[in-house]
Amino acid sequence: MTPRFLNRRLALLAVLSVAFLSAGTLTAQASPSDNGPHPNQSEPYVTFVVFPDTQFETQQAEGMLNAQVNYVLANRDYLNIVGVLHEGDVVNQVTDKQFATARKYFKKLDDADIPMVFAAGNHDIIANGTTSGKTTGRFNSFVAGFPHNQPDGKYSSGDYTNTYRLMDVLGSKYLVITLQFGPTDGMIAWAKSVAAAHKDATVMLLTHDYLTQANQIRGAPGNGVESYLPSQMNGSYRNGYTIQQNFVKQSSNVRFVFSGHIGVRTRGLKWAVGLRRSTSNAGTATYAMMVNFQIYQNGGGWTRFVTLYPASGRVEVVTYSPYQNKQLTDKADKFTLTGVDLGGFAPQQVPGGVSPGATAPDTPAPATPSPTPTSPGTTAPTTPPDTSSSEPAPTESPTSTSTSTPSPSSPPSG
Repeated sequence: MTPRFLNRRLALLAVLSVAFLSAGTLTAQASPSDNGPHPNQSEPYVTFVVFPDTQFETQQAEGMLNAQVNYVLANRDYLNIVGVLHEGDVVNQVTDKQFATARKYFKKLDDADIPMVFAAGNHDIIANGTTSGKTTGRFNSFVAGFPHNQPDGKYSSGDYTNTYRLMDVLGSKYLVITLQFGPTDGMIAWAKSVAAAHKDATVMLLTHDYLTQANQIRGAPGNGVESYLPSQMNGSYRNGYTIQQNFVKQSSNVRFVFSGHIGVRTRGLKWAVGLRRSTSNAGTATYAMMVNFQIYQNGGGWTRFVTLYPASGRVEVVTYSPYQNKQLTDKADKFTLTGVDLGGFAPQQVPGGVSPGATAPDTPAPATPSPTPTSPGTTAPTTPPDTSSSEPAPTESPTSTSTSTPSPSSPPSG
């Protein structure tokens, strides 16, 4: 993290913490006139912006990506944005043209010195996205081309598919680790060692394929038939279940896992979303969140805003499209986690765990059965069915927003 960026964050924190009017009320920035996230400014907060799979935006709807990036730039101070996390599949095809399109927009964030971290999705590092051999050259050049956003460490020298980056979040250390689509055993062991070497850090794992649209860990025993698992593409690639068992559950400081990839709708919705609370061997909680809109409106400009309130242990998640100026209000896309250890603070324990209308996070809540998770591919039918086995290019117009009641009303445990 550069001194200039850290100074901006510390200055904003000072304003949020100690700037009061003569009447004694907190001085807050004016809320922007949009339907996006509006944090509670009565306590310090920071926001991580999560970009789901942008592959179809990059390929054929770059105006959506432009709107997302411009919104981040315009609201970096209001939202106190400390990082942009891309869940992978930046592009749909490994071509110079598509990576150049993505670079054109994300360079705006790099030029503004906004921290960015990119996970390597299958469409970023596998030529046809599915079965051909790994090709990382264009992805590596893409990430290497952001001078203000170089990782603090890599699994392999010169390779950007498995990296880590340290960040300062309101004076507390955060560590973002990326694992490529289908990491090997060696890569997973490396990630575990990085987390262990930074015991004082709150860890966020950013990996393309981890959670299903039915809140299951990908590749776990009992899931039934699953398509487009990493292990099905290469015998040395490991699935989400191996990542969980060999890294996440063995690391007490992994607090969040962010992933995308899934090309099957969550029951009751037109896109894929998931949430799961698991417990490490040491008894600490990890919250896995999956979201992917590639099967809805070509991505639609939908963006996740994850706002952390470390002093009270609260996490507010809002899903908003700057392109459409619309917010999703279903319980799978707008929710609050409470009692979360966010590092360096003693979280206020609030009964209920997840709100609204959810059980406490230690109470398993089985998800409503939904179609077997699958991904990816580059072509699909005009109207993708719920049981699709590919990642279709959607054709719906970006003019509507969902009010459906989703399947996951609370995060199941495990």
